[in-house]
Amino acid sequence: MSNTNTPSHKESALNREWTQGSIINNLLLLSWPMIVMEATYMISQIFDMVWVGKAGASSIAALGIANLVMMLISTIDMALISGSRAMIARFVGSRDWDEARKVAGQTYILAISWGLLVTLAGSLLVGPIMHMFGVEEQVAQEGMKYLRIFFAGWLSLELLIMSLYTIQSTGDSFTPMIIEISIRTVHLILCPFLVLGLWVFPHLGIAGAALSNVISQALGAAAGLWVLFGGYTRMKLSLKDFRFIPNITWRMLKIGFPSLISMLQANFSMFVLTWIIVPFGTQVIAANSLVSNVQGFIITPNLGLGSAVGVLVGQNLGAKQPERAVKTTFLGAGILEAFLIACGVVILI
Repeated sequence: MSNTNTPSHKESALNREWTQGSIINNLLLLSWPMIVMEATYMISQIFDMVWVGKAGASSIAALGIANLVMMLISTIDMALISGSRAMIARFVGSRDWDEARKVAGQTYILAISWGLLVTLAGSLLVGPIMHMFGVEEQVAQEGMKYLRIFFAGWLSLELLIMSLYTIQSTGDSFTPMIIEISIRTVHLILCPFLVLGLWVFPHLGIAGAALSNVISQALGAAAGLWVLFGGYTRMKLSLKDFRFIPNITWRMLKIGFPSLISMLQANFSMFVLTWIIVPFGTQVIAANSLVSNVQGFIITPNLGLGSAVGVLVGQNLGAKQPERAVKTTFLGAGILEAFLIACGVVILI
């Protein structure tokens, strides 16, 4: 007979003391919802390729280049996320919830400012951005259709990202997973209707893929804010947390700067690679776009487990347990290396 008093995974995760007990258990328990969340997102992007691909190689190539542009712009978000996660997790570890909320407030202020700037600048420069790659005119036009809609909804993406990662930083990885699964389900259902013009929906082609993304992101942003402001996770925010505090902002950016450089290096190398292959034609660009999506799916455990390591390291440092923080880092790195080596061998064979 089952015990009705047994807590659910979500309840145990919310109440769990992540700075105590088995490090490996904590790492796996915290990371699996993060891995599922990242995998859900990548699956939705692969399905975008499937539906957009029905319009031909030009649309696939355009989507690949548009995604590359968005990855470069999102590099700034990685700096914000890294700095914010480190500080929130550390304050949570030391049980200083007031300071954790202040950091979250600064994160949103910066994210909203950046989101508005991207919307304005992106909408004005979408043509030059696509043409600077030297692609065929049809590819450039398709990419412009996609980016115009995505830039228009960039603020919703910022709010979604910051909400999910703020909740994760407190040690609750289950709630963000549920939000991501829910909105990507909406995305997956909506995308073919908008791309192909099924039923009563207009035939939007590649623009339909962008619109389905923006709609799902807006729903996710609303859900994330509702969870944080409603107190349905480990930290409850209020409007008073959204006042600008320069010293916290500066500290957060300083912590996140190394991550910014690391991500910029990786994304810029992909930018250069795309520039090199453009003269080989649209089909080569399309093939590269498909391979990039497969590669992105393979590294989702990297993203999820890496996020969990960051949260646990921060909380252990906040709890004045640097030894546990170091052990967590090495365990996470070891698990990831073993997984990626295995994937490499399988793909090679």
